[in-house]
Amino acid sequence: MSRRRFRHAAPRRRIGPLAVAAVGVLLIVLGGAVVVYKDRTSPSSAPVIGQFTWPTHLTWVTVAGLDLPVAPVAGPHDLANGRARGFRQTPPGAVLAALHILVRTSPHVGPSVWEPTLEEQVVGPDAVEFGEVVRLGYELARDEQQLPDGAALGPIPATILGVRIDAYSTRAVSLRMLIETDRAGGTPAWVAMLVQLSWSDGDWRMIAPPGGDWAAVEVPASTFVLGDYVPLPRRS
Repeated sequence: MSRRRFRHAAPRRRIGPLAVAAVGVLLIVLGGAVVVYKDRTSPSSAPVIGQFTWPTHLTWVTVAGLDLPVAPVAGPHDLANGRARGFRQTPPGAVLAALHILVRTSPHVGPSVWEPTLEEQVVGPDAVEFGEVVRLGYELARDEQQLPDGAALGPIPATILGVRIDAYSTRAVSLRMLIETDRAGGTPAWVAMLVQLSWSDGDWRMIAPPGGDWAAVEVPASTFVLGDYVPLPRRS
């Protein structure tokens, strides 16, 4: 199975094209490792963290073909019904929340997981549009694969290689994920995708991407950026 972009829509539906809403100002300069992404839910002057340390005594859960780490302290502490909730208000807790919520809002996991995850764990001015993108991506892929309504779509054809925290406070986090995807023809390629979270009601919530489209916050990456990322731990 060839790898495709780690996106939540199949063919992207655009309002010319799925217009990026004016949530704020996005500037990503990967060569200089500069990231600025301001919106109504971001901290105005959060400290830059960069590296962090993975918790010890990790266990693993496989979601849509991806092995995701689970930490006894940092979370998630509630994995019932395919969900992931209960993350600690720390940098490792935020990173784990970003990984688990991001994957669980992919159409691949099926609506029994992405619907409640979208409703309860995704926030921001573009949350509704993001939900529409996920739902459309699911329906298009389900029809193409001739699957029954409600079925999961199978493994996500992408790999999360590493994570970098760019800004952290106890209320909001901005981080990047280094993801291996593909170009036309199946040639492997890397992208860096910006993911933001906010702390509310006792847990981390993921902020929907501008216009509901992850393409608005991802840029091509190359091998020289590897040192900027903490590699995702692998199941032993």
